[in-house]
Amino acid sequence: MLIIDGKAIASAICAEIRAELEEITRADTPPRLAIVQIGGDESSVTYAQSLMKSADKLGLTCDYSIDNDDRELEYHLEKTKALAQNQEIHGILLLRPLPKKYSETELTLRIPPEKDIDCANPLSMGFLASGQPKMLPPTPSAIVEILKRSDIDIAGKRIAIVGRSNVVGKPLMLMLSRKNGGDATVTLCHSRTKDLPAALKNAEIVVAACGSPKLITGDMLSNGVVVIDAGINLTNDEMVGDVDFDSASKVASIITPVPGGVGPVTRVMLFKNLLKAYHILNS
Repeated sequence: MLIIDGKAIASAICAEIRAELEEITRADTPPRLAIVQIGGDESSVTYAQSLMKSADKLGLTCDYSIDNDDRELEYHLEKTKALAQNQEIHGILLLRPLPKKYSETELTLRIPPEKDIDCANPLSMGFLASGQPKMLPPTPSAIVEILKRSDIDIAGKRIAIVGRSNVVGKPLMLMLSRKNGGDATVTLCHSRTKDLPAALKNAEIVVAACGSPKLITGDMLSNGVVVIDAGINLTNDEMVGDVDFDSASKVASIITPVPGGVGPVTRVMLFKNLLKAYHILNS
């Protein structure tokens, strides 16, 4: 049984990003990311600071702003519009969750798909569904990258995704099943799936992204299955995934741990999207 080292994969991708940045900075300024936070959510602050630290190590430039949540929606719409029109800004990341008083859809629609490195704009999902994505969502991209770099061929494989969120489940289903690059047969499972164990037993690859701690156990899986756990749950001050690692690892041929699996790769895929945005805007 192989435990995938997400940190090692992320490190390899970072090396590729640095090499590409060296080429860019010989002739131009590095790509620039605008991180926008509305309100004082502490987890968002921690996440932003972590992103800025990672970006600095890579040689990328980040602008981070925190706005109070006492302003009208129109102020934030105009600010996002200004960032969208700023040619020196290549990517925009709107941190979520937003204060409940604001419309996430209205704000994310102001982020141009070619600058939408987090694929928060509903139009970004539309481009993906039509087979013409400007960007690919970071977590689904991380999962695909992990499969690719682990030499797991998904073409023709039976894949079960547990979770139908707009952030992971739905876009991942599109990416894994698309022609020329996916070609898997995908089953999307969710809270109303009648016989989840039966759906999982039939799968050669299982992806968990439902936000339910240790929901998936080893007895629900087939021998030799590949298990990708994208869940992040805090229980009793411990971070655990949506898969019960101890029991699942006894039947899986390949499995990702939590932490240290999908998470580190997701972060660097954001920066890969920033590089892509830079090339789109400079083409």
